[in-house]
Amino acid sequence: MIALLLHGWIVTRDWSTPALTGHEFRQTQTAIIARYIDKQNNFSVDYDTPILGKPWRIPLEFPLYQWAVVGVQRLTPLTNVQAARMLSLVSFYGTLGAVFLLLGDIGVRVAARWLILAVVLCTPVYLFYARAFLIDPMATCFSAWFLAAFVRTLGQRDWRWGLLCTLAATAAALIKSVLFFVWLVPAAAWGAWRLWESWKQEKVGAAIGNIILWGIGPMVLPAVSLLWWIRHTDEIKQTHPSGWIFTSEALSRGNWGMFSVTAWLDWAMWERMMARWSETLMPPFAVVAIVLTGWLIAARWRVALLGTMALFLVGQVAFPYAYADQDYYFYAAAIFAAVAIGIAMVGLLECDAWPRLLRMILVLLPLGLLHQSYAAGYQDWLARAGENEWAVTKALREYLPEDSVIIVVGEDWSAVVPYFSHKRALMIRRGLERDDDYLVRAFTDLDGEDVSALLLFREYRDLNRLAGFAQDRFQLDSEPTFKSEGLDVYIARRYRDRLVDEVGQDRSRFFDITELAADATDRWEGRTPLLVSGKESAKQFPLIDAKVTKVLAEHFPNLREEGQSQTMNLHPDMDIWLETDVREGVITWEFGIVDAAFAGNGANDHTDGVDFLVVAESANGKRRRPLFRRLLNPAARPEDRGLQRFEFGFELDVNEQMVIVIRGGFSRNYDWAYGRQFEITPLTISASDHSH
Repeated sequence: MIALLLHGWIVTRDWSTPALTGHEFRQTQTAIIARYIDKQNNFSVDYDTPILGKPWRIPLEFPLYQWAVVGVQRLTPLTNVQAARMLSLVSFYGTLGAVFLLLGDIGVRVAARWLILAVVLCTPVYLFYARAFLIDPMATCFSAWFLAAFVRTLGQRDWRWGLLCTLAATAAALIKSVLFFVWLVPAAAWGAWRLWESWKQEKVGAAIGNIILWGIGPMVLPAVSLLWWIRHTDEIKQTHPSGWIFTSEALSRGNWGMFSVTAWLDWAMWERMMARWSETLMPPFAVVAIVLTGWLIAARWRVALLGTMALFLVGQVAFPYAYADQDYYFYAAAIFAAVAIGIAMVGLLECDAWPRLLRMILVLLPLGLLHQSYAAGYQDWLARAGENEWAVTKALREYLPEDSVIIVVGEDWSAVVPYFSHKRALMIRRGLERDDDYLVRAFTDLDGEDVSALLLFREYRDLNRLAGFAQDRFQLDSEPTFKSEGLDVYIARRYRDRLVDEVGQDRSRFFDITELAADATDRWEGRTPLLVSGKESAKQFPLIDAKVTKVLAEHFPNLREEGQSQTMNLHPDMDIWLETDVREGVITWEFGIVDAAFAGNGANDHTDGVDFLVVAESANGKRRRPLFRRLLNPAARPEDRGLQRFEFGFELDVNEQMVIVIRGGFSRNYDWAYGRQFEITPLTISASDHSH
């Protein structure tokens, strides 16, 4: 009970944090699938995995776990991350029930089973990944119940156990066949042992019939389902410009090193594997010492110790690269090593030749080693789970349209940036960065999409050919819009100024952004401003307390009479250049958005906001610094409705010119903005004096 309470306390810390600590690349892949299933309401097996460009529909996982996450999210107040954590945790605790039954099958008494389960609860990989946004906890739960049901199906020949065996095996095989294989091996061994027992009893015919009906029978549906899923997804992946790496054949050869003799003979691989032991369980020498001690002092448990340790090694031998390089793969197998350690502890407690106090002390030693391994690794990771989000993904999420597409180079196929920035992505896989044929096809596939940014990581920042190709095709900044450590980001020119202004005014929220471009891009793409004479300025812009020298606008700022007052339309996009002798003073500005612009309730029948800015522009027109900015979004914020009035100080350098800038949101629909008085008061005269 203490181990259970401790486990529950550890895994529920920072429960609400959106951070997916621990192999984020793998968790975000599962999470982004769940997000788009929910967003598109697409509960088919052909769902979107929007990380490799078009076609977006490329199924990488059978989505049973993701369907469950979306279902829990919709039925409860939980976020998708919280729903995923709850499902993973329920799956982990559900696995313990199957293990409890299996321990009874090998002769472990009830009291001793609780001790062994306590070891499982204290195992580092289950303290850390039991709540992860991963398919592994659910696949392990189904696999464990498959094995428990399989043992009972052969022993009791009960169709109910056979049905559970079939359903659990089908679910486990579809969710993650590599994981299911680890649990399929003991099932095969158990079936072979039952056949051998029948053979010794000279009941060969009955034994073969029993194995075929009750052993092989429940495996027909899982096998057929898995073969269908592999064939179905391989056909889709093979036709994708870069998705072919995820075909079953490519994964077996590359990512997994499936039964690779080369991998087995690779000493560096085994060094990495032993490091994974230390992370997920405890140092290898400690595991060997504990199991060997149990072997020496408890003869009755030797077969169980040998069997469970062999099962712990099955996955590592079958898929060495997967286990050596990715600690979460041990989620499927570490439970066998934990059981072996627990059995050794049971054997020690049963050794009456040793003093009772000594036995109690020695039994606590493995639990201490497990805690030490957790504290040395995962505990620090989990402590950082609530740290601030990376500024880059925050900026992309907040200031670029959610339905836009980003291109990412240097992160292979990791879904971290797309997931946290809430964007679909063309992740250019490692090795394809200089493949012109691939780039032309991948970029052409994005025709019609709103490509909003290009991210170049690390050494790929020097890919001038790729960057130039993307800049021309998608109208991106010609120079990095901003930089972070080891990263250059190019923003689409239509979104660039707004992002730069926002980030520039709130650098404390974006401290990871080390360099932010200050030069304003040419929003108007070469269009010539309309020059305004002094006479025209006084006539057409009487509400502006300065001389208007030129205007660039989608809709010219005409005057309108409203009762006893005048208003001027300020529909975006619009730039109004002003000439004033006042270099330092106070501006009073009244503006707003008409009520009809936010009256609609649909997603596209109201304004999504208008930016009102005053900037100081350099003499050459290439640099702008903000003097004032206010974004009005009356559809979302009631306080932004009606006429707004602001007073703010300003200071202009000798060669700077003041510009009123009006910008729309991601949509230009219903951006019906207006302005009233724009007054400039010199610093030496108070606003009240000026009004008199």
